[in-house]
Amino acid sequence: MGREQSENPGASPGAPGRNPEGGGDAALGTAGGIEEIAALGRRHYPALDGLRGLAILLVLFCHYALVLPVRGVLGADSEALAVQGWVGVTLFFVLSGFLITGILYDAKGQSHYFRNFYARRTLRIFPLYYGVLAVELLVLLVIKFGFPHAWLHLHNPQKLWAAMPWFWSYTTNVGMAFFHIHTVLQGHFWSLAVEEQFYLVWPVLILLLSRRGLIRACLALVVIAFATRFLLTALGRGPFAAYSFTPCQFDALGLGALVAILAREPAGHGWLKRYSPPVLAAAATLTLVSFFTIVALRINPASLGEINVRVARGGNAGGFVVFRDVPWLCDVLYAPLDAAFAALLAAIVTGASARLGAFFSWTPLRALGGYSYGLYVFHFIVFVILGNLLLHFPRIRDATTNQMLPAIGLLLTNLVISLTLAVASFHLYEKRFLKLKKNFPERAAAAVPPQ
Repeated sequence: MGREQSENPGASPGAPGRNPEGGGDAALGTAGGIEEIAALGRRHYPALDGLRGLAILLVLFCHYALVLPVRGVLGADSEALAVQGWVGVTLFFVLSGFLITGILYDAKGQSHYFRNFYARRTLRIFPLYYGVLAVELLVLLVIKFGFPHAWLHLHNPQKLWAAMPWFWSYTTNVGMAFFHIHTVLQGHFWSLAVEEQFYLVWPVLILLLSRRGLIRACLALVVIAFATRFLLTALGRGPFAAYSFTPCQFDALGLGALVAILAREPAGHGWLKRYSPPVLAAAATLTLVSFFTIVALRINPASLGEINVRVARGGNAGGFVVFRDVPWLCDVLYAPLDAAFAALLAAIVTGASARLGAFFSWTPLRALGGYSYGLYVFHFIVFVILGNLLLHFPRIRDATTNQMLPAIGLLLTNLVISLTLAVASFHLYEKRFLKLKKNFPERAAAAVPPQ
């Protein structure tokens, strides 16, 4: 969920532009706001930070549902809906496809195309990602070689040690999906691996293909994603593999990229502005119907809590257990979901919905979006550590209303600690690397005016 600056290819009337001094955006954790050299023709678009804020809220909602005793209070079906906050990761993918494609597309034909892109991505993503891994590796080394007898009885550190090569090589998603590695603290790093794997290839295609060729490539990505998911399901690989394997997310990334390409040409911009609202309404309705259908068809609801407890302690599966008995729904559901998020994005960047633009420009939502990378990296690590140190998940999971307050207290503590770490990391650590982006300047083509 690493982020570049939010952009607006064709700013809607009244959309705030980039602050060249970066003051407000830097305070909100917006990486683009502190750059000394702004990209020519690219204005900062606050609503995209708010959209990212929605994405991280959905992810938090999903993981926090692992602790709240909603099964005992509201019933298993309510719990099954609560864990569907994983869709926030899909929204992150759509946003990432849009933002990075726009940056690359605008940079075509310029000198140092690859150098500048990969240098800027490295400065944004690697310091926090590898910094966290380095701290964890140091702790593991101390335990393994400083306390060898204790090490033999600590199963989770041993599992984390075995998973380290997957983390360091950005292949966590492959290890989880096909080799059943136990990721313990940071199974959520699989989504970061998907993005980095995708961007090993996508810059090459953007450089080589024409605009029409790129549009076809985006549509081809959607087809490839469908085919890969159905193939993995047919092979019995399970719903998580059909979600976390990189080609299975090509439709989310590709639809975001398609919005970026269409929005940079007057006819495409006008088409997006005209049709994104009805597509959003239709796709969102179909997605909601799909979710409720999935919950209704779940054959063994009692197993959900048990599996999610295992996830909180380092297992896999997560909310995907709802697809266990009807795996083909997993493959079908992503189509309306991806379309809904892409249409929402298009409606915002083209100014098709002033209300959506105003809502997602709300400062608290933008603040969450600005610090979403740090929040995403830290929250589950803190969540698992606190949960295992302070409270026993099974006791809370099976409890009734009398355990709601301890559970809420745990979640609020997690949120405060995670947000504090994200803010501190950004301002005290990550910004030092982000300022080096001035050595790899980005020059964007002039934005397409709204039609």
